[in-house]
Amino acid sequence: MKIQDRFAKALSTVAHRVSKLQSTEICCGALTREQFETLRTIEVARDPSMSALSAALRVDLSTMSRNVSVLEREKYVSRARPAEDSRIVTVVLTPKGRNALETLRCDEQDVMAKVFGKLPAAHRTSIVEALEAVQVVLESGGDAAAEACCVDDGVSAKRAAR
Repeated sequence: MKIQDRFAKALSTVAHRVSKLQSTEICCGALTREQFETLRTIEVARDPSMSALSAALRVDLSTMSRNVSVLEREKYVSRARPAEDSRIVTVVLTPKGRNALETLRCDEQDVMAKVFGKLPAAHRTSIVEALEAVQVVLESGGDAAAEACCVDDGVSAKRAAR
């Protein structure tokens, strides 16, 4: 198997397994994984507008509004209108939302620490450096799907249009 194929298979498998860990061992209780990601995004963006939050999570504005409504009803977030422009609605973490994030973040760190502990000690630094390099590439933007080698069967074009 070519090195590029090995990379693709390994990265896909790791992404799937991490996603499964996040769903089964990290996000528990009243929050779904998507709600956890929404709270994380709100924290990082520091009180984003609904449209900024929607764009950051790559979901439709109406979907984001429904998701935020649920979080608001459960007192994880609140909506606010800045005095300088009351047309904009921002989303703010409440103390309950901050507490939920901190608790889940600790759970995530515990789970990932167990995975890290199973890695061969001699390879840990190079593994972390390789993961950080992949992270930089993925965060740098660009549309990997547009550069895909697959034959356009109509399905790929629909995915790219989203």
